[in-house]
Amino acid sequence: MEKSLEYTSRVNKNNANDYLELCREAENALHELKYDKPKTDVRGYTPFLPGDNSGLRGSNFKAVIYQKGEEYVIYFFGTDVKSPKDLYADAKMFFKGRPQQFTDAEEFTRNFLDKNPHISPQNITLLGHSEGGSEAMYVKAVIPGIKAAYTFNPFVPTIVNADEENLQNIYNFRTPGDPISKIGGNIGEDFIVKCNYEEVRKGPLNRLDQHRLDSFGDCNDAVTPAVFKKQNPKFKNKFRNEQLSAEDISSIPEEYYGFVEEDINASIAAFGTEETNPQHNSSQCPGTYQVSGYTREDGTKVPAHVRTCHVHNSL
Repeated sequence: MEKSLEYTSRVNKNNANDYLELCREAENALHELKYDKPKTDVRGYTPFLPGDNSGLRGSNFKAVIYQKGEEYVIYFFGTDVKSPKDLYADAKMFFKGRPQQFTDAEEFTRNFLDKNPHISPQNITLLGHSEGGSEAMYVKAVIPGIKAAYTFNPFVPTIVNADEENLQNIYNFRTPGDPISKIGGNIGEDFIVKCNYEEVRKGPLNRLDQHRLDSFGDCNDAVTPAVFKKQNPKFKNKFRNEQLSAEDISSIPEEYYGFVEEDINASIAAFGTEETNPQHNSSQCPGTYQVSGYTREDGTKVPAHVRTCHVHNSL
């Protein structure tokens, strides 16, 4: 039987709000240079301290652990924009590689289980925001038996040879305009959470300010992308799975275009392009221009498309 638009599997949205607060607290602790010693309890979760600075790796990988009863929550930190290692990891993920942070995240989790044999993987929940969400997906895919992974605006990594059972119970909460979680394919189930800030809801695709944890509203109000699309027809869920207009494509900041080009090319090849708003066509929109189709050195054919313009990013 076909699933309804409201289908939400076994996701616990109330838990998602708790996990969101854990993510925010962990990030606040990181900014105070106390990432290995979270300072406060959060909604009944207390910091679990291994006592060996195990959140630190040469790759700039970082993680912390919280405990509530028999549940242990591992939070993988998102991208540190000041870290070249993190930025390199992001670039490698975008181009289908496996960064060192993934290996470190797996090692961190396996070491935790090895040092605490009384703890079952079924008692572990993985959390992550952005790059950390990618790490949570990866660890859930490669370590059997982990209970669940909750991610917030993750980039969906390329994961190969994963047991299908390991990919169950991955729940991705996303703000509607976040550009990072619109890239790549699908792993787990997605839920769209309205953004807290009215001023950042206007862009149809690429409002980077929606990427932050502070942008998330109440996860209890989250709906599937299909439901959100029905309520907001202009919503674009995934670049590669939607028909994009020239206006949509031109809203992408130039510095991110290289990361999303493959997805946009896939969209154009599959669906063509929607007719753009006449007010925003290339003759009236400085910086937007048509690119003719071409063939890369590796033989990849790139169809004709419209390149970026910053003038209307705020619309």
